[in-house]
Amino acid sequence: MALLHALLIYLSSPAFADLPAECSDLAKQTCSPTSYQDPTGRTKSPSQLEQDKAAMWKKLDPGLKQDVKSLLAASPEALATASAALGIDPSLVPDKVAQMVLHEVGGPGNVTPSDDSYKNLQLVRKLPAYRSAVDRLRAGIVREAVTNKSRTTVKDKVFPKVLALFIEKIKAQPMDPKVKQKLLNRISNIHFTGTSCSSFNSAFRISDGYLTSNAHYQAEDNGFEYCDGLLANSDSEFQMAFIIGHELSHAIDPCLIAKPAGDAGPILSYPSAQNLTSMQMQHPWGDTLACLRSPGSAGALNEDALDREKFAAKKAYCAEYQHYPNYDETCDETSTNHYANRIANPRNIYFCERDQITESFADWMGTELLADYIGSNYKFDPAQSRAGYANAFRNKIGCAAQSPNEFLPGIGNVHPESKLRINHVIAQHPRIRLQMGCPVLAADGKYCEPTRLVESPAKPAEAPPIGEEETTR
Repeated sequence: MALLHALLIYLSSPAFADLPAECSDLAKQTCSPTSYQDPTGRTKSPSQLEQDKAAMWKKLDPGLKQDVKSLLAASPEALATASAALGIDPSLVPDKVAQMVLHEVGGPGNVTPSDDSYKNLQLVRKLPAYRSAVDRLRAGIVREAVTNKSRTTVKDKVFPKVLALFIEKIKAQPMDPKVKQKLLNRISNIHFTGTSCSSFNSAFRISDGYLTSNAHYQAEDNGFEYCDGLLANSDSEFQMAFIIGHELSHAIDPCLIAKPAGDAGPILSYPSAQNLTSMQMQHPWGDTLACLRSPGSAGALNEDALDREKFAAKKAYCAEYQHYPNYDETCDETSTNHYANRIANPRNIYFCERDQITESFADWMGTELLADYIGSNYKFDPAQSRAGYANAFRNKIGCAAQSPNEFLPGIGNVHPESKLRINHVIAQHPRIRLQMGCPVLAADGKYCEPTRLVESPAKPAEAPPIGEEETTR
């Protein structure tokens, strides 16, 4: 232990002062607006991705118009229905329908119906000819944007290897045998459901259409999807491994661990009478969750903690502005009591609403699995490793501009700020830092170590209330 401590001090000494920029700010490189090549693949810049999409739409447009024209010609009834619904001459219907199809799958153009025309547009969208045109265009999008090689890599190589590493990580952890078996049963039965993400697209309808840059774990069927949009953006195994590890980790995050998955019941059951801090310590990685809430790590926020912060700020503000001539009516007693009442009566929300700890846990476990995946499959030099780890989080969603306090009533921002997720979670991992040629100990932030899992979930360890400063770390 003393030797390890000495090594850490040496690697963090001034001898290592002339270091690559990624050692202190991996997020800056990750979110730079350029395309980036690593030893396993390439991640496109946002501008390059938009250029590729524009070229794709231009290439697909003539075929789309011909498909729509042929489909409507083969169905006079559909043509008549569309003509009546749209209120235009039959000769103009094919171009209008092609525009609607293009818009539905996230292409350029705009179809903004008025309230009185919305139902008519829906009549057209339900026509078999229209749905066939959508399916054909979607097939063209996937064919143009995603290679079979990248789809095969994520499905047949990276996913099964990351899943196997996850299983081995759980097996190696000391814990109650019954809890361990439930964890293993859930994780080992996660299955790859594809890359189309069609249900995901129809549910969220974001502007990328069928090129959604996302992936997700579904508790309903214990399945996992890696969307084609991510593959269109990157074929880097660093990114694939991190995203897969992140999403698989949601299967046992503080929220979903207490919910059924597939045909199996919940792994834990949180007593309703307990506060969030006590409930948090019942999670198998309770100490790690507490660390992830600390300022030196992800700083994962919780609604109740935010209420305390807002109440303190409001009281300080109103101490100055509650009297004439600087009176501010928001300092009325009923306004300041709003936060006081919420603090006195916190909602028992089981981590599933307006709490950043589920995403922070998935980032942390995803980082653990990323380090395992790269370390067990490749031997890269430091420059190659820096390029790879910069690509792990480099995508449209990962680097989206956001504020850590961007909580909105009823929904909220469940992700910590991107810079914290990258610099205080991914870039804190000791093996990742060594692979990148960085000191093991970062000058800023801290690594949250895997802790021994609690053996008796019924008797959680004591912990400081969520939102209060830690004194022992």
